[in-house]
Amino acid sequence: MTTRDDILERLALAETHPWGPTRSALTAEAVTWADALEDEQLAVDTRLALAAAYNHGNEEWKALAPFAWLLTRYESHPDLFDADRLRKMNWNYKWAVPVAADNPAVPDERLRELVEGMEEFYRAQGASMHAVHADRHHAARMLGLDDEAEAELAAWRSTPRDNTSDCKGCDPMRQVVWASLHEDWETAVATAVPVLNGDVGCSIQPQSMQGVALLPLLASGRPRAAWDAHVRSYRILRSAPQVVSYMAYHLEYLALSGRPERGLKILRECGSRTDEAESARVLLSFVIGAALVLRESVRAGRGQELLGVDIPAESVWCLGPGLSVSSTLAEAEPLMAGWARAIAARYDRRNGNTTISERVERRLTREPITTSQEVGGRDALAHTGVELIEAGEELPEPLAVSAPGEEEAQGEDFLEGIEVATFLLGPQDGDADGSEDDGAAGHDGVAGDVSAAAGTSLDDEPYPVIDISAPLAPADDAEMLARFAQARRRPGSCLEREVVIATAIRRGFGADSGALDQAGAPVAHELIFEAAARGINEEETSRAFSAWFALLDGRPALTRLRAEVAGLSARIDARGALSPSARAELGDSGAELAGRVTELATALLQAPAGQEEELAEAFNAAYALVRCLSDVGQTEAAGRMLDLAGTIAPHLEHLVDPSDGALALQLRAREAYMILGAGDPYGACALAEEILRACDPCPFVVAVQARYALLRASLEVHETEEAMIQSRELLNAFLAAGLAPLAGPLFAALSEALQALGRPLEAAEVLEAALGSPMPVSLTEGLRLSLIPILDQLDEEPAVRDASLEVAEAALGQGRNGRAVEYFVRAAAACENLYENSRAAQLFERAAALVDASDNPGKVYRARVLRRAARAVVDEPTPPMSRARLDEARELMARARELLEMVPDTRQYSAAYEMGDWHDDMAWILYRVDEYREALEHCALASEGYMTTRDLSNAARPLALAVAIHMEEGEPLQARESIAAVRQLLSHRRWSNHPALARVAQLEEQLDLGEQD
Repeated sequence: MTTRDDILERLALAETHPWGPTRSALTAEAVTWADALEDEQLAVDTRLALAAAYNHGNEEWKALAPFAWLLTRYESHPDLFDADRLRKMNWNYKWAVPVAADNPAVPDERLRELVEGMEEFYRAQGASMHAVHADRHHAARMLGLDDEAEAELAAWRSTPRDNTSDCKGCDPMRQVVWASLHEDWETAVATAVPVLNGDVGCSIQPQSMQGVALLPLLASGRPRAAWDAHVRSYRILRSAPQVVSYMAYHLEYLALSGRPERGLKILRECGSRTDEAESARVLLSFVIGAALVLRESVRAGRGQELLGVDIPAESVWCLGPGLSVSSTLAEAEPLMAGWARAIAARYDRRNGNTTISERVERRLTREPITTSQEVGGRDALAHTGVELIEAGEELPEPLAVSAPGEEEAQGEDFLEGIEVATFLLGPQDGDADGSEDDGAAGHDGVAGDVSAAAGTSLDDEPYPVIDISAPLAPADDAEMLARFAQARRRPGSCLEREVVIATAIRRGFGADSGALDQAGAPVAHELIFEAAARGINEEETSRAFSAWFALLDGRPALTRLRAEVAGLSARIDARGALSPSARAELGDSGAELAGRVTELATALLQAPAGQEEELAEAFNAAYALVRCLSDVGQTEAAGRMLDLAGTIAPHLEHLVDPSDGALALQLRAREAYMILGAGDPYGACALAEEILRACDPCPFVVAVQARYALLRASLEVHETEEAMIQSRELLNAFLAAGLAPLAGPLFAALSEALQALGRPLEAAEVLEAALGSPMPVSLTEGLRLSLIPILDQLDEEPAVRDASLEVAEAALGQGRNGRAVEYFVRAAAACENLYENSRAAQLFERAAALVDASDNPGKVYRARVLRRAARAVVDEPTPPMSRARLDEARELMARARELLEMVPDTRQYSAAYEMGDWHDDMAWILYRVDEYREALEHCALASEGYMTTRDLSNAARPLALAVAIHMEEGEPLQARESIAAVRQLLSHRRWSNHPALARVAQLEEQLDLGEQD
């Protein structure tokens, strides 16, 4: 039979879970047990807990049933409600009124009764009417009674706060929403200022206020502050349980700020969760935001693009159109707007007025404050959904919202200890007709000029714009090959060639892309090689080069020689930072190729007439070798190649597309690389600056080379800010030219610069945008590897987990088990931080199975991973749940020990120390399941093992655990002996801040208090 202790244990178990369905289900079970036991006090307590679980767990409307039961029981048995229960009832009343107001199925009369009941209840407790006026305002607002809502808001402002008020961070949100509803943008911003500035806040602030304030900031002429608020709020709230509620504000903001591309990204991330909307108000806000994002996307010419997400029709509040991944944006937009109007009509029927529909119509027809053309005109990078955070505009003086009163921030007390990641209250002050959301604009390329004003020279004079007359991408493979064959014969750098290579990468063009005739095969394989080389993957590029070079038998010597130069260039690029031996090897190869090019070109120059094709091959080989040789320190040889190319150039100038710039100008850009390779970064910068100013507008290929020289020179002299500017400008140019598949290294360079400047949030944004762009798989992998530590730094554990799993699974598919192990372990660690212990244990076990245990280091590492799995297995929320899995943990620990016993001592490895570490883990596992006596044995063995190598720091840890165990066992004398042992072990002053000393001091204080009692 279920006992009182069973019910209390079930409530305790529920509290170990984050807010959500599991916690609610466990609490509901406790309610059923309490009713069966006919324990009235437990019946009250369990329902109070259930109402809280529903309110915080994204099912707030379900909380009305237990709350109604509690009200009835309070009226008949007020003696059941002590001070603590009455405090919780205050909160339940505060929650119940907005829930009822937000549900158009609750009649006006019933809502009025509920509001009056709240006032009576609060007056009976002697509470201030501050919270009552707040709820009266919300109810009037949702009833479409603007005059009444305004009057209640004024009463709320003039009524003193007390411990029934929302915390100072959340309380002002209702005025921000109200002011936004009436387009009083300055009042909205001024009200939000204390939270935006970080002067006040709580567990859900400032990120909630940042979302609510997005549209006011934008509409009041503060676009930079709005973007800052969007990025910071979005990155925290995108993994919240109430994501539908929060993202409504962001969708509307993005649509009206000219960023529908980013809005589509967010819609695709969370649109499938509309059936989780906790109220009709929340659903309506999200649908309005989505409709605006779709409208702006259609206006941008993307109407036939697929929606890319299933948006369910099912809803507690109003049946939706049921959009699928295959719906087009043009099809989805009117259906989404119609859904918003249908929800609003339900409010109108309840309210007896059309206020809600009128508000919704104003929002659905609101025109963008900033257009996507304006955003793209400022920065082509914005078309990927990324903009760097700049200093925000000046905010107004803060506007006080309530009368002086008691200063208890009761909201913070009530929510004490609840983390943002597991709590994240839905914005109870958000409005079905006052939310702000966003949308982002982006595409691969924009024909026209790109301003370089953001990347200015050292004397702060803007450079001339870059001339981007980018040709359209080839329509099909046949056109792509024909255009590549023509472009490859041109001398020097060529934007057309870059466009074709980018197209090949985007389409995944490969050797199996279609039948190739014998004549066309070398061109096709050269294109495949070029696409592979842009992936900076030496192994893949080498395979592609071999396939291409094998087809060049019988071709002219200069053609084969140019191919060899291309292969050398790819090898240098792929190896990155070169070791001295690699530099020497590649330098020797380059010098040998330079000699052969000189010999063949010299012969051609003696009779150049009619030999344009051969001269172009010689020019391109020499042109490429200038950079190759500069990169490997062969400056003199690079200079000779530059002179040779300069001698050939006059014979070929007529073959150059004027938009690519004269060969003489391109060669000067190559000279900047040579100067840089010679160890003169400032000389390289001076020449690059001169080149960028030589033409107005500056040809794309020339500007890119000059800026690359500036970027590399900036990195060499550790001018990180300048490196950030140059990488950003290069990235803008590539994206504007439609060359996103070639921009991977630039995304990485910009992210690295931002990270070095202490701007990890923007670094993460840049890398995530890159991962959403078409580019070679090898670059995608590298970018994700760079992203994971940044996400870790930002404490974005869900994103760390997901990105690590992607890396691990990809590595496993490639047979790279070592990398797979590393990232399965990293994903498991993120799961531990997210309290997903079962998943963590599974991932640790999966990683352990992949470890190569054929040698002794492998055996040790596999054992360590198995031990981490064992710890995760028993890291359940309650001791009973942990005990249920003890056998599983013992089996994992036994497997780990068996491996360790196979490994002998060496000069670098102590078997005794490693076994001490094993005992340390075993002690913690047994402590976790209340097996105290056995745990103490392992504590002693662990400390002994650590001391075999005089590792005092680790040896103190199991002794500190022994103190806690002795206290649990009611052995104060032994506990004090263990405290003394820890202090003796760490008696040297260098250990004064050791965590074990802090832990035993805390335990000793508890012992002293216990003896006093």
